[in-house]
Amino acid sequence: MSEWLYSFPDAVVVFFFTAIAAVAVVVVPWILRPIRLFRPNPDNTDFTLRLYGVLFTLCGFALAMTLVQAQSIFRHAEALVASEAAHINNLDRLLARYGDPAVGGLRPTLLRYANSIVKDEWPAMAHDRDSETTRLAFVPIAQSVTAISPAAGRQTMIYGEMLKSIDMIMELREERLDSVHIALPAVYWDVVFFAMVVLVLAASAVERTPFRTLLLASQAAVLGAFIGVVFITDHPFKGQTSVDTTAFDKAIVMMKARDK
Repeated sequence: MSEWLYSFPDAVVVFFFTAIAAVAVVVVPWILRPIRLFRPNPDNTDFTLRLYGVLFTLCGFALAMTLVQAQSIFRHAEALVASEAAHINNLDRLLARYGDPAVGGLRPTLLRYANSIVKDEWPAMAHDRDSETTRLAFVPIAQSVTAISPAAGRQTMIYGEMLKSIDMIMELREERLDSVHIALPAVYWDVVFFAMVVLVLAASAVERTPFRTLLLASQAAVLGAFIGVVFITDHPFKGQTSVDTTAFDKAIVMMKARDK
């Protein structure tokens, strides 16, 4: 179901959770009305309303804290991507400055690797996979740079920076691929579902007036909207609001401009 929802725009996803929560608070009490346990009466309405307020506050606080955590994970993924793109661009700059045509000849291979990240690996990441094509595209670069025998002085200094960039590119790619699988545990969504069920059942024991129905539906809609936003940011590389390839696109533009 989650893969299906991520194919829709963010506004649709939020509306989906908002509508489900609001409709449940309105419809479920009507369905449960024949059951004596959930039949509203003046004696328990006041108590239930106070209990409902406490439950709503706790759920809202928990969702807000979760949203902060999800946003933190999202920003971390963005930082990883920006750093990886910067190191690829830096390696290209070092290859161009090395002063050896054979070493400079590695730059087109590095450019193909950067393009492969955008065209091959990014779509694969949206489905929790990596790209074998992208991984293999980096192998000749790492092997060729490792095989370089720098001359003393300037080339030795540049070569040392090249090796650092190679290591960082490999490390950051692994971290980026690991972050694809970072998400809230399934048990969290089970708890959210349980909390919403409890809220709906509590709302079922409240004597209804048009104003109370509107208020309860509005409160449930707020929680549904929070759940929708948490869902959107849960996976940094899925959906409309996801970490995109902007950093790599900029690096590719700069790498191409270096030849002009």
